[in-house]
Amino acid sequence: MQKLRVMVVLGIAVAATSVHADTKAAPKAPTTSDKAAEQREKAIERRKMRFEFMKKEQDKRWSFEDDRIKEERDFADDIRKERREAERTRDQTIADATDVKAESEARKKFEESNKGIQKKSDDFRKSLEGKRKEYHDSAEKDRKEFLDSLNKK
Repeated sequence: MQKLRVMVVLGIAVAATSVHADTKAAPKAPTTSDKAAEQREKAIERRKMRFEFMKKEQDKRWSFEDDRIKEERDFADDIRKERREAERTRDQTIADATDVKAESEARKKFEESNKGIQKKSDDFRKSLEGKRKEYHDSAEKDRKEFLDSLNKK
């Protein structure tokens, strides 16, 4: 009886060990909760990636805006100096003029100077618009590439 009992216990132990070995060796089929957890992890990863991308884009935009503001300020200072110099030259020429013809010439030169300044200003505005367009195109391209890479994951 004792031997039978030992044999039964050993048989159960062997059976349990082999069942445990089979479950360990066999790949575990993903359960619904595993899939949900995996999806949550992917969503968290995507959110982090999106945040990092948006942070980089924001830094680029701020840098671009700061550079643009500095350029505009510098250009405005240059234009202001040119206008003042043109006014001084006109006023000095008018003060030194002895006849109406000289005054008229000074005013014409001043108007030509203003036209030159206006042309510079127009050219500067066009270059700024070009830079803005280039920046926006670059940002759009980066955004599309990021979304494509995000969708591939």
